[in-house]
Amino acid sequence: MPSYSFSKLIPGGNPTVILHGPELSPAALAGLSARLMSPLHLGAEQVGALYSADTGHIPQLRMMGGEFCVNATRAATLLLARQGRLAALASSDFGASAWGGLLAVSGMDAPLPVLAALDDESLLRAARSASMMGENAPPPETSSAPEQARLYCAARVGCTEPETSCTSIRPGVALVHMPGMSHLLIDTAVHALPGPEGEGWRGASARWRSTCGLAEAPASGVIWFRHENGFFRIWPAVEVKATRSEHMETACGSASLALALWHWQRAVPSLVSIVQPSGEALQVFPDFGPDFGPDFGRGFGPTSAPGRAWISGPVLLAAEGVTHI
Repeated sequence: MPSYSFSKLIPGGNPTVILHGPELSPAALAGLSARLMSPLHLGAEQVGALYSADTGHIPQLRMMGGEFCVNATRAATLLLARQGRLAALASSDFGASAWGGLLAVSGMDAPLPVLAALDDESLLRAARSASMMGENAPPPETSSAPEQARLYCAARVGCTEPETSCTSIRPGVALVHMPGMSHLLIDTAVHALPGPEGEGWRGASARWRSTCGLAEAPASGVIWFRHENGFFRIWPAVEVKATRSEHMETACGSASLALALWHWQRAVPSLVSIVQPSGEALQVFPDFGPDFGPDFGRGFGPTSAPGRAWISGPVLLAAEGVTHI
């Protein structure tokens, strides 16, 4: 009976299983992931595999359908921190409470800078200085990392200008293309959130994908959102073709990034707080490089769109061990 070492993590919701070697082919990973996600097995909304990449010492996260997943990236960051595979950030601003490094992720052309910290304040301070961890930076010197099962983790994602990545489809509907994932944003002030009556969310998401040209996309989301009292709420239905799976996810990092990009078309780029169906909030804030302003909550000086953005929030290690197939 085949067996695999795994970790199950909760990155702000969005239960995620991450496998630890041996390396699997894309087809084998997709088939295995479909079984592991079943509520009759480990139960999860997504699966990835964490490897040691052939290119230097940068670890690699490969998702079940080759898609890009922000929350799985953040979940893998917690594992790297616990394994001592990130560098302690040597600064009096955050002492030994933050760690950083690089992680290669499926769907992305270059490794992503990632951060882990003991609390959200330390994470935000560390992100201010993390422009030094450019995509082409050398692998960090690793160090001891905390044993806590809950950390705040972030990934810095290169994003295209909102003017080119966000397209208005019709009133209350926008299409956002990102590396490895596309999302439809549906404003519930214009189009009602699917409820228990009628076609339900599966029927509604299939209709929206068909109407807006995403029916055959390898990985896509239909994201209902609401703007209220200075923050957003989302309800993300995410489909991955390789595993023939679709979940109304309890959290979605790439959907949160897509919504922030859309919002930054209309406002000065600044921190956006996005409440997930789990009740946890993810923070998306732009990275303009070393010269952006010090206050994450009040805008960043430049009015042009950022070239990079951080997505951050809590991650919980729920379980780890060996699973049998």
